[in-house]
Amino acid sequence: MINQIIDAISVAIAEEFGDDYNIYDERINQELEEPCFFIHLLNGDHELFLNQRYYRQNHFDVQYFPGSSAIQRECNDVGERLSGCLEYITLYDADAEQDEVKPIRGGSMHYEIKDDVLHFFVDYNGFLKKQITETEMKTLSQQVDVKE
Repeated sequence: MINQIIDAISVAIAEEFGDDYNIYDERINQELEEPCFFIHLLNGDHELFLNQRYYRQNHFDVQYFPGSSAIQRECNDVGERLSGCLEYITLYDADAEQDEVKPIRGGSMHYEIKDDVLHFFVDYNGFLKKQITETEMKTLSQQVDVKE
């Protein structure tokens, strides 16, 4: 599910900013072409609820590396645009028979600029039901004799 969320974030960013920006989901230390985005899962936790339901919390940091010399202005503009485009993302279930669309809402959105890089924080939380495959029992025969 984490990779589906990362893919949905990438699609939302690409739709908002176009093809002029590279979007990375793996750390690249060299050959980073700015301006670009880097999507990073900070941490994810889950808590068991009733009947195999888990509440999943996924905390993401979408980093933006600006390409101009007006770093503050560019980061402020991108932060506002990310607030709009990442509020609702669409997950596609690749395992389903048909492409099942699942919208998910981002929460706890905020951003800050550190070392000339915009860090946009967003949480995608929700319930997940774990599928359990149970093996059915076969027929059991039993013969009982009564002692006197």
